Amino acid sequence: MRRLEIAVTAAATVSLTGVQGVAPALPALQADLGITAAEISFVTIAYVLAAALVAFPVSAFGDRYGERPVIAGALLVFAACGPAVFLVDALPALVAVRFVQGAAFGVVLSLSIAAVSHSVDSVELARAQRTRLVAMAAGEVVFPLVSGTVLLFASWQWVFALQAVALPVAVLCWWALPAARPAPPPVAGPAEADRTPRGGFVGAALGALGTPFGAAVQVPGFVRFFVKFTILSYVPLLAADAFGLSPLEIAVMIGASAFVAASVAVFVPALLRRWSVGALTFAALVLAALPIALVPVTGVAGALGGALLVALVVVSGLGDGMLGVLNNVSASLAAPPAARSAFLGATGSIRNLGKLVAPALLGALTVAVPLGGAIAVVGVLGLAGAGSVPAISRGVRRAASTRPGPATPPGERRRSRPPGPRRRGDDPHDDGA
Repeated sequence: MRRLEIAVTAAATVSLTGVQGVAPALPALQADLGITAAEISFVTIAYVLAAALVAFPVSAFGDRYGERPVIAGALLVFAACGPAVFLVDALPALVAVRFVQGAAFGVVLSLSIAAVSHSVDSVELARAQRTRLVAMAAGEVVFPLVSGTVLLFASWQWVFALQAVALPVAVLCWWALPAARPAPPPVAGPAEADRTPRGGFVGAALGALGTPFGAAVQVPGFVRFFVKFTILSYVPLLAADAFGLSPLEIAVMIGASAFVAASVAVFVPALLRRWSVGALTFAALVLAALPIALVPVTGVAGALGGALLVALVVVSGLGDGMLGVLNNVSASLAAPPAARSAFLGATGSIRNLGKLVAPALLGALTVAVPLGGAIAVVGVLGLAGAGSVPAISRGVRRAASTRPGPATPPGERRRSRPPGPRRRGDDPHDDGA
């Protein structure tokens, strides 16, 4: 594995400490500050909202200056905001710190995709994205356990302070990522010599979003987090209220789903050797959303209802793991080469909207329908996202036929190899760890 992939994988994984890592500390935070359940939600809402609003414009700097200074800078901000909670003693100040940290989180997630997306080969892209997603899924399991252990011995502030681990990761990214700006795409004449596209990087990204392919790839990413945050925020309530599952059983259900997601992600590059990106994306959307649409069936399953709910959540994890890799592949192919970081920043913002819309929609729906029915609506809407697949399939085929062959990422030396047939699955860019 190249050092670049190690660095950006570490950056994306450590950024998860901002949500998964602090979730166990929220009850203690609420008690210490004396705030209501509604007020505590602003700690998470500010974080996700900032990621949705800021990731797009800030990520565009990655196109102009390269990903290294932007990722490293965002990690420094993220790391500083963790220990900063020791300086706040009221909710408004904490929400402000979380907003700044959420903005850094959104930039890191988006550019960690862009940094390993300098290729037009879907299998090579999938291999790089697989590593990133598997590490992040492991973080989703490990970070809550670490935070829970810290809370046995220290206050909730120390859970946030653990986010300072992003500081050495920032140093790692500064060392490992290339200093050069991404290599320019082939150009037709001197008008593009400065690599600044007409309308600027943000304008080029918005233009790509307006194409059928650019718009279509946003749908699976939105659906993935729309479904995932429904499971994280409301399925545990249903599991406890309707079926009497204990907190430990609910934790096992969520953890098993994350484990399955990581496991299936490992095999996506191999699957892409047999099936197309479009076909696998369709299968992933169905696997992610259909189990959630079937949640009301658990109400008529009697004593088996709880076990059936757990099974549905775990099956949804299969789709989540596949979508995590496949959507990054298709989004990378849809990104304009001269504005890749800006486009993937916009993609990250749209995905983060899914995290916001899910709890908001569920909260509104539960006023009129039972919780199980409200969750099923999310599943049905997720299945409707499969309508984006034809445009994705056409876009992937067009990208493969019109762009130049796989590029060496900036600063990376292409490996020479002796003549002779290459084994199936060999990566010509792999430096070999």
